[in-house]
Amino acid sequence: MTQVPVRKLAVLLHADVFGSTALVQANEALAHQRILSCFQCFAGIIKSYGGTAREVRGDAVVAEFERASDAVCAALAFQSDQAGFIAMLEDQIRPRLRIGISIGEVVIADRTITGAGIVMAQRLEQLAPAGGVVIQGAAYETIPRRLPFDFRSLGEQTIKGFEETVRAFQVTLQAGAEIPEPDSSPARRGLLALPDKPSIAVLPFANMSGDPQQEYFSDGISEDIITALSRMPWFFVISRNSSFIYKGQRVDIRSAAEELGVQYVLEGSVRKSGERVRVTAQLVDAISDKHVWAGKFDRDLADVFAVQDEVVDSIVGEVAPEFLSAEAKRAQRADPTTLNAWDCVMRGRWHMWKLAREHLAQARILFERAIKLVPGGEFGASDLAFTHMLEAYYSWTVSRDRSMQDMMRYAQQAVAADDHDAWAHTTLGLAKLFALKWDEALASLDHAIALYPNFAPALGMKCLVHSCMGETDEALVCFDEAVRLSPHDSLTPMWLMGKFWAYWEAKRFAEAQATAAEFVRLAPDNPTARRQLAAVYSIAGNTEDARHLLQEYLQLEPDHTADNIRGRLPAKNPAMVEMFIDALCDAGLPR
Repeated sequence: MTQVPVRKLAVLLHADVFGSTALVQANEALAHQRILSCFQCFAGIIKSYGGTAREVRGDAVVAEFERASDAVCAALAFQSDQAGFIAMLEDQIRPRLRIGISIGEVVIADRTITGAGIVMAQRLEQLAPAGGVVIQGAAYETIPRRLPFDFRSLGEQTIKGFEETVRAFQVTLQAGAEIPEPDSSPARRGLLALPDKPSIAVLPFANMSGDPQQEYFSDGISEDIITALSRMPWFFVISRNSSFIYKGQRVDIRSAAEELGVQYVLEGSVRKSGERVRVTAQLVDAISDKHVWAGKFDRDLADVFAVQDEVVDSIVGEVAPEFLSAEAKRAQRADPTTLNAWDCVMRGRWHMWKLAREHLAQARILFERAIKLVPGGEFGASDLAFTHMLEAYYSWTVSRDRSMQDMMRYAQQAVAADDHDAWAHTTLGLAKLFALKWDEALASLDHAIALYPNFAPALGMKCLVHSCMGETDEALVCFDEAVRLSPHDSLTPMWLMGKFWAYWEAKRFAEAQATAAEFVRLAPDNPTARRQLAAVYSIAGNTEDARHLLQEYLQLEPDHTADNIRGRLPAKNPAMVEMFIDALCDAGLPR
């Protein structure tokens, strides 16, 4: 059906690629690919500033805006983005745009836009340098002076096809200023509502090798990351079919997040050179426009699928904790009166990972609130079980027996609420460990790993179980695997606790000392860290340091005696526990 022509006054933007002919002559395929990506990226930025990209004409793009200030913001935002992209290129296929902006009458019909306004924008664009923006005087007069733009007058210009001269201005961003954000009102943005869970889209990783044969590798990494994250029940993950619509485009992260209705976006690239491959990735919070995490992975390409698995494991292992850490920090800043169940869990975890008495009390209150908000136990039950375990272990509770019972009850509730929740099975494994059911504890942790093979918390807790069983080698293997998957995990102090016991059981006291020292560094308010380091100093004959650390421990736990340790450690070999207690008593612990 033929569209009825619409005549209107509008702000028009015209952009073309400077020196496009030379780029095409140098490398036709690559030039066309980058020019297309350039325009697709610009179209996303135009949309974010309320504009409409009407046409792509060969090596030029035409857009329409309601306000000249929006057109200038979009133009400068794109030029800044494109300059950053060009700076990373190692070849000379570097498309740079010239942009002209005018106000004039146009006619829109049958997906075309014509009129004097378009011609004027095109003529002004030819006055701009590569990477520059030139605007008509009429547009200049409508731009609020509060905006951080510098205008350099180009004087009266004689424009081909126009009888009267036209004032023109080159516009740039003021030094040190930031480009104003797009209008965020719902009417302008048309946002999808964010899910209750933290939401993420994994964009297709870009193949930077220049070899179309490597597309399967970059696509495979993207798809495997989507699959791995989808197996984590606490994430809302956009499906492959939706996120892959951005394949081959240079994407504006904020626009993509808005279109997909997510808060976080993971993007990356793959570059193969000879028998080596480099994968880069970054996690962005699209709402705050902050980078949450970035990583780079260099690998040999001896076995392409093994490399792909290794890179996926590394990325997911690092991204998931950073993802949860960012959510915990966000919840910590939120108004406590407005927290939903997920926010309560994230805020509670922020306290729980401190592994300190006063923080655990705050964590328990928040997890209990989460369960009241969602009684089924999907949110908070497993974390509440973990909190009861810590409070019982340190005697930070009125009734240790009651806390141990509550730990088992809430761990079982979490598994019943979601049998596919790896964290729920991990906390159930810990509950069984402290019930001295070592084999059942390992079975629960193995089940968590079967649900999600890259689940570092379960591997780290297996280190603790194996060490309590006296299985040093198995414990150290689990610790190394957990740290490889999640080098900066909030649970690392707990894993170090297990690693220490593995070395203590094996009487490898120098390694035990180094492990306890790292535990103290990561969890300075945790009494176990100082207790372990004091014991290993004592048994090594370093009496002065052992007594000093023991006094710091007793400042944290002034009422503790040998009986607070005896019976609390779920170790199969009581002789190792007694050796630990004797070392502490030699340093000054009351019996």
